[in-house]
Amino acid sequence: MIEIGYIGQVTLEDSIALSVICQNGSNLPTDPDSAPTYTIIDKDGTDLSGETGSMSLTPASETGLRAVLLPVTSANGYAADSLYTFIVSYELSSVAYLVKGTFKVT
Repeated sequence: MIEIGYIGQVTLEDSIALSVICQNGSNLPTDPDSAPTYTIIDKDGTDLSGETGSMSLTPASETGLRAVLLPVTSANGYAADSLYTFIVSYELSSVAYLVKGTFKVT
């Protein structure tokens, strides 16, 4: 698993851009076989209901860079003063990779 650590904070009822650079086994940026998927997990380790999806944005058409603009709203299960983990999974030539990061909602 690739750990990208803390990516910052977002105000509740706003949006945050989650982005990853998909890398191969040699750590070189590489376009994935298909759009990576993400899951959001709360501080108790529970998947946030409905907070999964595809990272289909390709900002600046950079090799391997994929992103999603995530609405962080109370209706989607987010709470202020909470830390969330995101897990991104993707495949390169049928080899699975995972990326993990965190962000805070204020």
